[in-house]
Amino acid sequence: FAQWDETFGGNTTLTAAMLDRILHHAHIIQIKGDSYRLKQQRKAGHVPTSKK
Repeated sequence: FAQWDETFGGNTTLTAAMLDRILHHAHIIQIKGDSYRLKQQRKAGHVPTSKK
């Protein structure tokens, strides 16, 4: 969530309010690695593979 400030023009108050409302009853699950959707997009050739 650290990069969300950039999305809202650096407005930390707006970002905090938005996240507070979105995440009020949410469960946050941190997953390591690429998402399945990203894997499928790369496999289909829509997204370039990243070089690590």
